[in-house]
Amino acid sequence: MFDFVSIDDYNSDTPYYFCGDTPPSFPTVISSSVAVVTFTSDAGHGGRGFKLVYRTQQKPLNDSHECGLAPSLPKRRHKRLIGGSPVTLGQWPWIVSLWEKNNFQCGATLLNSNWLLTAAHCIPKKINLAEWRAVLGDYLLTWEDDHEQSVRFSSVHIHPNYGQKAHFDNDIALLRLNITAQFQRTIRPVCLLHINTTRSMEQRLISRANCYVAGWGRTESKVLSEELRHMQLNILNLTTCNKTKAYNGGLTSSMLCAGYMKGERDSCQGDSGGPLMCQDETDKRWYQIGVVSFGKECAGKPTLC
Repeated sequence: MFDFVSIDDYNSDTPYYFCGDTPPSFPTVISSSVAVVTFTSDAGHGGRGFKLVYRTQQKPLNDSHECGLAPSLPKRRHKRLIGGSPVTLGQWPWIVSLWEKNNFQCGATLLNSNWLLTAAHCIPKKINLAEWRAVLGDYLLTWEDDHEQSVRFSSVHIHPNYGQKAHFDNDIALLRLNITAQFQRTIRPVCLLHINTTRSMEQRLISRANCYVAGWGRTESKVLSEELRHMQLNILNLTTCNKTKAYNGGLTSSMLCAGYMKGERDSCQGDSGGPLMCQDETDKRWYQIGVVSFGKECAGKPTLC
């Protein structure tokens, strides 16, 4: 073995390797804000070692280009109940955890470098912004990783019609970050449907089975999940959901009904504020089509978004 230096780009699975006496003829460009430099020696000969010269450059933010890109999901369906299945780090890079002091409150979604989307019922009427924060790139609730970004809010915007009629109608809130989020492999925004999106694309998204919710909601053991989990849900006919005894006509046209009519799998307390997201079969990007709002018991009747 010889002496060498490896540079691991956090956004890539393939490190760069350098060895010998001849320096590289071109610069090595790292696309993320994190790089791991490792020097390895066989201790066979003495030498001056390697010299590293670097400079940083602010990467232009292009939210629309970055949005909705995530690693491929495993092909197996998720058969566990209520709590879903654990995900890998970076599987859903737009999922955010919301905290009041040191207490986890809800999930949220990164829309771009400045804004989060969550459920209005997650936010108290008289919120003290100094006590609230968001953890971008969160995976394990009780463990702080180097890839995470803890960010405060500069403002909170509740939907003006929230709570006026149906208790959970317009259950949406926007949170403005007090600093700009830095995108990397584990932190990037979800896509949103544009206001001019064709009806056919919207229907294509919600008619497919490839829709998921994700969060740290309660599992079969009735406690919050330590790790981020997800589950696949069906988008159900709103009229059909409205006819059930659980909702009895209380659902509005601004809501989506997702899950299974027989229960079995569902979002649960702790998943509130997180996204209902579907993958477009054409561009392979993930689009948020709803916010987890409420349901009738865990793994009971379908969830409303």
